[in-house]
Amino acid sequence: DSAKQVTPTDLPTIPVTGSYQESAGGETVYSLDIAWGDMNFVYTKENVGTWDPNTHTYTGGGNGTWSYTPAGANGELAGNVIQVTNHSNVAVTCSMDFAVDKELETVVGGGFNKSSINLSSAEGKGVNDESLSDYMELNIRGELPEDHLNYASIGYVRLTVQ
Repeated sequence: DSAKQVTPTDLPTIPVTGSYQESAGGETVYSLDIAWGDMNFVYTKENVGTWDPNTHTYTGGGNGTWSYTPAGANGELAGNVIQVTNHSNVAVTCSMDFAVDKELETVVGGGFNKSSINLSSAEGKGVNDESLSDYMELNIRGELPEDHLNYASIGYVRLTVQ
């Protein structure tokens, strides 16, 4: 028996294809540092003023006021501040909403000093780059009832990141 010699042109062919594609790059990574002051607010009832016996009226009175812890010398945030720092490889927009507890909705309200903060991508920036950080201030209004003592809840803040 003589063996048949096979040449490359006699073999079946299997097509092999290729396609060029640009690299999509790294994955999007969201990383935010969120810090806030103590969020302890004190309502001081309006001052009726000083009694003037000559006119039988009060003078120098004022409206009720809300106060909070001031910013600290060691970098502590003021009691009404929420700060966001972006460490993501994409830009982010943060908004915050204040929701009052149901039982106080008719007497207390509040909101932030701006509608949102826009933070650029951290890509190519140093970890401590100040342009990656911004803050919003919560302002409370209305009158807190007399029975609301010892820093009882008045509401909560919801942070949304886009």
